[in-house]
Amino acid sequence: MYPELVTIGETMVVFEAAVDGPLRYASQFNKRHGGAESNVAIGVARLGRSAGWISQVGDDELGKYLVSSIRGEGVDTSCVRYDRHYPTGLYIKEKIT
Repeated sequence: MYPELVTIGETMVVFEAAVDGPLRYASQFNKRHGGAESNVAIGVARLGRSAGWISQVGDDELGKYLVSSIRGEGVDTSCVRYDRHYPTGLYIKEKIT
């Protein structure tokens, strides 16, 4: 059976500074996934509907983290491909409130 909603696109691993201020002073980071495609799929799954996410991630630990985390939210990740030639994308973010 196919999911009711399928999203396609890149999701990156976001490392956000654990404290407010310029990035140059940050020494600890919180890790999460970020990307509209996976966030929409997760939201739909949390609402009790079926959702799938199609993408490509690096064949590395961060790629495995993304797929595992998103699958854990109830999203079908069976069409996500691992690429050993390109690493998973990273997004490093300052925390400024």
